[in-house]
Amino acid sequence: TASTIGTEWVRQDGWAVAPPLDAADGATRVSALLTLISADAHLAALEARGDLSGLPVTDWLPLTSYFEDGEARVATVDLGLEVDGIELRVPERELEAIADLRFSGSDPALLEETAPATETGVTRSALRAELTGLGIVTREEWGARRGTCTTRDGVRRRISIHHTEGGAVDPARQLRGVQSYHQSKGWCDVGYHFLIGADGRVYEGRPVELLGAHVRDNNPGNLGIAFIGCFDRRECATPTTLTDAMIESAGRLVGTLGDLYGITISSSNVRGHRDQVSTTCPGDDLYARIVDIVAIGQRSRLGGDAPPPVVPDPPPTGPSVCRHSLGGVYAAGACSETYQCCDGAWHARSPGCGACTCTETNGAIGCTATSPTDPTPPPSDPAPSDPAPSDPAPTPAPSGPPAGASCAHSFGGSYANTACSASYQCCDGTWRARASGCGTCFCVEETGTSGCGLSSEPAPSPVPSGLPSAGLTLSGSEIPRAGLANATLRGALGLSTEPYGNVETFEGASFVRGRVSWFGGPRDTGVTTTETGAVSGERLRSLNSPLSPDAATLRSRPADYYYAAMRWSYSPNGTRWWRDARILVVNPATGAAVVVRPVDWGPNTSTRRVIDLSPQALSDLGLDTDGQALVSFAPAGTPLGRVR
Repeated sequence: TASTIGTEWVRQDGWAVAPPLDAADGATRVSALLTLISADAHLAALEARGDLSGLPVTDWLPLTSYFEDGEARVATVDLGLEVDGIELRVPERELEAIADLRFSGSDPALLEETAPATETGVTRSALRAELTGLGIVTREEWGARRGTCTTRDGVRRRISIHHTEGGAVDPARQLRGVQSYHQSKGWCDVGYHFLIGADGRVYEGRPVELLGAHVRDNNPGNLGIAFIGCFDRRECATPTTLTDAMIESAGRLVGTLGDLYGITISSSNVRGHRDQVSTTCPGDDLYARIVDIVAIGQRSRLGGDAPPPVVPDPPPTGPSVCRHSLGGVYAAGACSETYQCCDGAWHARSPGCGACTCTETNGAIGCTATSPTDPTPPPSDPAPSDPAPSDPAPTPAPSGPPAGASCAHSFGGSYANTACSASYQCCDGTWRARASGCGTCFCVEETGTSGCGLSSEPAPSPVPSGLPSAGLTLSGSEIPRAGLANATLRGALGLSTEPYGNVETFEGASFVRGRVSWFGGPRDTGVTTTETGAVSGERLRSLNSPLSPDAATLRSRPADYYYAAMRWSYSPNGTRWWRDARILVVNPATGAAVVVRPVDWGPNTSTRRVIDLSPQALSDLGLDTDGQALVSFAPAGTPLGRVR
């Protein structure tokens, strides 16, 4: 296959002629895949001829259009006899319209399975449910033609990494071109099982249960993943920029496939195309990153536990600095023992956001390369546990507190307006750091348990809200909310941060507020009868059945009736951690509350909803689709079901 038009092409009588291409297996057809510089560019007048033993045996024959979609074009010509070499030429005047070009010879008569030229759609098994959490763009969504492959390949032993050698502006359009190019050669479908777009999204190629066509004689047991584009600065006419989002997506896909098929994720089982046949694919740039794909795959296998951080870090508290859970304030670029502050968001040190500007390993002091001012947390932040009772208590103000709302501490104490715990101050119902609070502390109570009341009398007993909220951050994992970085979301849908869900305080605790929908159960026709949840692996249509259970059924099988899906970020704790997590959901209009468990990933961001709930949970909450709910963690081990 020739993929670029370069110095090795010969200029001859107004034509640019490609070097002869070997077709030792025999060829009767020439196929070419072009990416033009624009959708309006004219299809080049390509011509091809066949050779035998190095001598031309056919005339130059024009290629005719087989497929056109924007800048992606496929053209073919039948030579009329079998040859062992092919040549291709392009008018020199038309070279400037071509961004890249590849061509090959084939003999469709040698193939048992052939493909129709125009029929769209697919007849196949549904995409494996375990893969749905990756946000894969299905064949139907990117507009695949119907494939005619029938040969199944059930035992998988390895995974191969490729590049398509051209095209990256519109991944779906280029993928339609690649599929048409493969089918023009007589193949039953696109050869790869999955493709990674420049946007970081994963596209479904040949159905995963079928034998692929991507490594010649090494296809059995081999899953093919191709990156859309050309990733070699020396050989590509227009090299494609390889992004971290593409590597992250490929790594998560590799890890998931390893778990599904029992493939050990290692450098011996995840290999480049060039490791198996004579080729430069997948290009030097991508080939060098296979080691990163393997490493990500090893960390992100379904059910696998990511290495636990030594100290879990909280969400960002300012535009550029980060507050550590042990109290330290970190400048942008500064590192704790296992995390790095990247412009207000905590990231694992690897890959982080570059070299650590400074490092402080115990998390308590902070690492402030530029000594940033202690930022004010968002107004809706709860009062976190005081890191130490060592803060000096200023002298209480002699008069009563200013009028305003009080605050409930996470340890149980009730604080009057302007009253202080060891590190925080109650400012009209909202906790703020003492350094940026709302003036002189009316009174101070350092432990956070008894509270700092309205007079010098013993603090009144706190009035429990009855809501088992554990906040928005638990063991380093987060309740998805607007603006929060989400590596899983980025890999699944190409979005780096969560778009929906505002934080607000309800009965002294922080929640994410947003719209809801229902999913799962026997009436959910949006999933197949065999589709399973990406977190728990359970069949979604089998849950919440029967739809109207009696009290005894709810008591005996609460896990079947109280479940949810959100756009969880699987890092840093892995899906196994999420299976055991407990989520508190509240109807803010009535105070009704339930505790549910994660079973799936979603909903899609196009719905503008933050959470999907089981029919029973919605019923107990008194909510309908697109109703407003509040979401937070509940402590681990909290019983599932109705709270109030």
